[in-house]
Amino acid sequence: MSDLKAELASLRIDRESKPRSSWRWLAYVVLFILIAGALGFYLIPGSSLTAAEVETVRPTVQNFSQAIAGRQDSRTSR
Repeated sequence: MSDLKAELASLRIDRESKPRSSWRWLAYVVLFILIAGALGFYLIPGSSLTAAEVETVRPTVQNFSQAIAGRQDSRTSR
């Protein structure tokens, strides 16, 4: 009978122990998602983090008489 009491006593719930926090698991999940996202952007070619190539031009200002003269010169030079 004392063996039965000892076995039952070992099965009792320890109410004084601290419950395990779910924050630790949440931190691991968030860390995993951040690492996976960073690796995805790094390893996938052509990801949205690459810059698009842009051609730039320098504008010039012409008055109306210069624009007309420029057209006539280009027609006669052909």
